[in-house]
Amino acid sequence: MFFIYWNALSLKIMAMGLILSILILLAIILLIAKSTFFKADGIPTSIFIAAFTLKVLAMIFLWWIYTIYYSDVEKADIYKYFHDAVVMKEDFGTNHLLLLEALNPWNTPTAEFTEAIQNTMHWDQSTTFIQNDNRTMIRLNLILLYLSNGYFHFHALIFTFLSFLGSVALLHFFRRITAVSPKLLFLSIFLIPSLLLWTSSTLKESWLFFNLGFFLYFLDHFSQTKSTKHLFLTLLFALTLISIKAYIFIALIPALFFILFKNISKLSVKKSFLISHFILFVAVLTFRGEKLLFLFQKRLIAFNENAIAQNAGSYFKMPIYENWLDFFNLIPMGLYNVFIRPIFPSTLNFLSLLSCIESLFLILLPLLIIRYYKKLQERQLLISFALFSFVLCFAIIVGMTTNVLGAIVRYKVPLIPFYLVAILTFVKVKEVPFLKKLK
Repeated sequence: MFFIYWNALSLKIMAMGLILSILILLAIILLIAKSTFFKADGIPTSIFIAAFTLKVLAMIFLWWIYTIYYSDVEKADIYKYFHDAVVMKEDFGTNHLLLLEALNPWNTPTAEFTEAIQNTMHWDQSTTFIQNDNRTMIRLNLILLYLSNGYFHFHALIFTFLSFLGSVALLHFFRRITAVSPKLLFLSIFLIPSLLLWTSSTLKESWLFFNLGFFLYFLDHFSQTKSTKHLFLTLLFALTLISIKAYIFIALIPALFFILFKNISKLSVKKSFLISHFILFVAVLTFRGEKLLFLFQKRLIAFNENAIAQNAGSYFKMPIYENWLDFFNLIPMGLYNVFIRPIFPSTLNFLSLLSCIESLFLILLPLLIIRYYKKLQERQLLISFALFSFVLCFAIIVGMTTNVLGAIVRYKVPLIPFYLVAILTFVKVKEVPFLKKLK
C-alpha cells in the first residue's frame, strides 16, 4: 500500500521542491511577460499573467479538494499517476533499462519489467481506444520525478503551465479562424469555471488541452504555409493527442473532413456539411463499423462496472446498445446526459452547484441567436458548422460511453470553448447589453 506522498519525503526534499517550484513559477511569469506568444489584440500581458495566476489558484483548490476535503488520498485523481510513477521509480532503482522500457509505448514488456510494476495500481488499466492514457500520464510523471525528486506540487505546476500553454495556443487558433472578439475568446477559454478547474494540476485534461491547443494551432499554420516544419509539428501533436484521449481526435475528424470537402467542392456550406458527414459515416460503418461500436460498448461496460464497484454517488443507468440501431436510438439520451443532466445533480455540493449553474448558462446561451442573430459570410459559416460538428460528435461519444455524472462534467470540458465560440459567431455582440462592453 502506498502511503501519502508527503509522509515519504524528508523535510529537506520538500524544502528543495518548494524552492524549485517557486523559481519555476517566477520563470513562467517572466516568460509570459516577455514572450510574444502571450500577446493578443486588446488583451494586455497583465491579463495573461492574471489568467495563469487563476489557474495556479485552481490547482491549489484541487489539491485542497483531493487532500483535505476528500481525505482518501490513495483514490484521489490528482495523485494516482504520480503515486504509480513514484512506485515504479523506486522499484526500477538504478536499472535504467527498465526506465527506457517504461517510456517506450510500443515495447513488449519483459518479465523483469512486469515484476517491477506489480505494485502499481493504474499501469494496466484497459486501453482508451488506441493508446492507454493512464500509462501516458504515468510516463510523464515518471520523467518529471527525475527533476522534482518526489515533490508533488512541482508536477502539479508543470502540468498546469502546459495546460495554460495549450489554452493560449487555442486562443490564437480561434483568433485566426473566427470573427469573435479576442476578449470574448479569452473569456470562453480561460474563465469558464469547470474549464479553469479541471484543466489544472496533474489531471489528464491538463495534458489534453496542451496537445489539443497546439495540434489545432499548428494545423492552422500548416494550412496557411504548407511548410514541412508545421506539418511535422501537426503530426507530432496529433500523435500525442491520440495518446491521451483518442476519442477527441476521432471527434475532430468529421469537422476536418467537412472543411476539406467544402474546399474542393462547389456546393454550399450546408450541403457540404450534410454530404461530407454522410460520406464519412457510410465509410466508417462499411470498413470499421463493428470495431468502433465494440469500442464504444467496451468503454460503457467498463465504466458501468467500475462505477458500481466503487459505489459512485452520481452513477445513473445507461442501456448497453447491441447494434448501431440501438446506438442511434439512444443518442438523444447521450446528449441529454452531457448537456441537461448536470442541471439536476444527484447530490448537492459546491462543485455540483457550480456545474449546475454553468450547464444552465450553456443551455440558455443559444437564445441570444434568436434575439441578436447575425448573418454570416461563407467562411464564418463554414467555421461555425465545423465547430458544431466537433461539439456534437464529442458530446455523443462522451454521453454514450459514460454513466457517471461527475465524470461527464469533467470529460465534456474540452467541448466548452468550441461550443461557446460556435454560438457567439452567430451573435451580434455589440447589441447584447452584457457583452457589448467587451467590444
